Amino acid sequence: MPWAYSLTTLHEEGRVERHALVHSERSDPRELFATHLAKALAPGGSLILWGDARLTALRAMLEDLPDSKAPVRAVLARPLFDLSKLFEVGLSHPQLLHDRSLLATSRVLLGDAKGSELALQDADGLLAATQKMLAPRIRSATREKLAADIGAFLQWQTESMLELYRSHLAEEKPPAPAPAAKPVSAMGPRKKLPKEPAPEN
Repeated sequence: MPWAYSLTTLHEEGRVERHALVHSERSDPRELFATHLAKALAPGGSLILWGDARLTALRAMLEDLPDSKAPVRAVLARPLFDLSKLFEVGLSHPQLLHDRSLLATSRVLLGDAKGSELALQDADGLLAATQKMLAPRIRSATREKLAADIGAFLQWQTESMLELYRSHLAEEKPPAPAPAAKPVSAMGPRKKLPKEPAPEN
C-alpha cells in the first residue's frame, strides 16, 4: 500500500515547491494518499521518478477503490520519465557498473554523500520502517521517529532527482548574443590620401 510520498515541483520560472505525506496510522492510507498526491500534482507537468514500479499500487486502486478512480487517474495520466532508465539508453560510469541505485548515482554524479548518513537508505529499509511503524503496540514516540525517518529518506530522493535533472537533463540557456559588429563598407575601410606636395615658387 502507498503509505508515503515526497514531491518536489520545479515550476517553469524556477520556483521550487515541496509536498509530502507520511501516513503513520494503522488505517487504510490509499484514499488519502491518492487525493493528497493528485492535489499536489494539479499544476500539471511531467512526473519524474526513480523506478516506475512504484506506481503499481496506484494502478491496483482503480479496481479496489472505485471512489478514488478520479484522483488515481489524474496521477497516472501524467507524462512519466523514469530517471533510472538513463542507464539503458547510454548513461555510463565506471563506478556505477554494479550499483545503479539512486544512492550510488547521486554519490558518483553529484558528489552527494548525504544519503549515506540517513537512517534509511533503500527500499528494504523503507519497508521495514513502515512495517515497524504500523505495529500494534508501538510507542507513539517511536512511531513519530520512524515517520520522520521515512519522510527524510523520501525528501532526499526527490531532491537528488531534481539535482540530477538540473545537471544532466535540463536544457542549457542559450549563450548571450555577441555584440553586433560595426558595418564595414564593401570597399573596405576608407584610407587617408597622401597630401599633395606644396607648389614650388
